[in-house]
Amino acid sequence: MKNIYTSVKISLGVQQVFGYFHIYTVRTEELKDFCNFVEVEHATLLGTSRTRWLSLGPAVERVLKLYPALQSYFRSQDKAPDSILKFLEDQVCEAWLRFIHNQLTLFNDTIKQLEKEKSSAIHSALYLSSLKEKLMERKAALFMGLKVKSLLVGFQERHQVDMFKKGVQNFYDCCISYLQEWGSPFTELKCLSWTLLEHAPEWDEVECSLSSTSCGRSGIRSFGTEERTSEFVMAPAIDRRRVLAAMLLLRRLRRRRQSMWVHPLNQRRPEFGSYHHLVAELQLYPDRHRDYFRMSAEKMEELLSKVGPEIQHQDTNYRLSIEPKQRLAVTIRFLATGESFRSLAFQYRLGKATVANIVHTTVRAIKRCMLSTQFPPMTEGTWKATAEVYMGQCPMSFWVMLHSP
Repeated sequence: MKNIYTSVKISLGVQQVFGYFHIYTVRTEELKDFCNFVEVEHATLLGTSRTRWLSLGPAVERVLKLYPALQSYFRSQDKAPDSILKFLEDQVCEAWLRFIHNQLTLFNDTIKQLEKEKSSAIHSALYLSSLKEKLMERKAALFMGLKVKSLLVGFQERHQVDMFKKGVQNFYDCCISYLQEWGSPFTELKCLSWTLLEHAPEWDEVECSLSSTSCGRSGIRSFGTEERTSEFVMAPAIDRRRVLAAMLLLRRLRRRRQSMWVHPLNQRRPEFGSYHHLVAELQLYPDRHRDYFRMSAEKMEELLSKVGPEIQHQDTNYRLSIEPKQRLAVTIRFLATGESFRSLAFQYRLGKATVANIVHTTVRAIKRCMLSTQFPPMTEGTWKATAEVYMGQCPMSFWVMLHSP
């Protein structure tokens, strides 16, 4: 429980630092001055997205990069948030930040391997097995990193060092047990690693894969090294059929359909997409902008300032998010024309499912931000005020409406 509490505390601390500067330009400019003072290159702070395990690594790395500047900045503030100040002043938190950054680097490298285009289930089994072995090696050596060890020297009390090392041990235990529990379906696929043809297959590897995939028999009998050739020739026909089935399986694996993270057509979005060319050029022609979006550029900017934070997504190491202004442009174009998602996908060089998700999330954000102000709940007083205004403007029409049958 202590280890879980520390992990949550680190995650919340990083998110609080990000939220303090996220939408405040004045605070960001002040932080830039402190970066220059401590001779640290300024970089935009990052927050965590819904997939926190995927975005926490870059966010922690950015906080560590600006750590001296952040400490100086919050020390100089008269009304700095106590939670952020305690988070940055605590040596234990800094040690955990650097330790978690070291471990997330290992996990992020494994994720990048898993998300390669030419990656199969057998590759995944090997990657997960390699990650588990590396974690077990780090656990045996109680690996923490040089910077973490230097921070432990500065701890005032000995029991803090012991507690930290115990937390590190618990961290490795949790990670290894998690991989053992959820990675167990991939364990049996390791015996098929020879089908990747990264090296010349050995008979022991083929025999192991056949024995693990056999259903009706307890297994294939083991062959001695000196008898392997002759025994294999005299092996029963069913064993040869299993070898043939394994070879056919190999051919299917080699011919499998490759999935793409982003279609090559959409990868050239900044060069040929409508948003980066047509929409940008429409800013120079207000009349044409209104014809295209059924809304003026000023009104769109006003709407963007309200819903922008709601539809902002976090960039990751693997791809850049679609900016809020482009999300709003796609949604307004859809509402103005009723074009199909497929048509908008080709115009803006986005995936069809991406366009559908953009429109749905942006419309919900507009509803959350604008419903209470544009459509306030009607009460008896508001109805009477509206009637008085209408009666003052059109008294005869109001009299006819009241006395019509």
